Amino acid sequence: MGPGVDAILCVVRTGGASRRLPKGFAPWPTLHWYFTWWHGDGSVERIHDGLFALWRYSFVRLGLRLVERRGAAGA
Repeated sequence: MGPGVDAILCVVRTGGASRRLPKGFAPWPTLHWYFTWWHGDGSVERIHDGLFALWRYSFVRLGLRLVERRGAAGA
């Protein structure tokens, strides 16, 4: 499962297509299967929520102020 997570994070980080992953990762159909499986069972959402909580905590710990956007400008 570790290499699958690394590959998905690589795609997210670079914004590239999963079919264009560097050599050394599993074939893209395998990674796509993992992603759809994790998305279906809620794992992707839990990972996102956990990472967002860590990001938000780091802002609070550094004493930075979060500005939450509410809708489009001028709306």
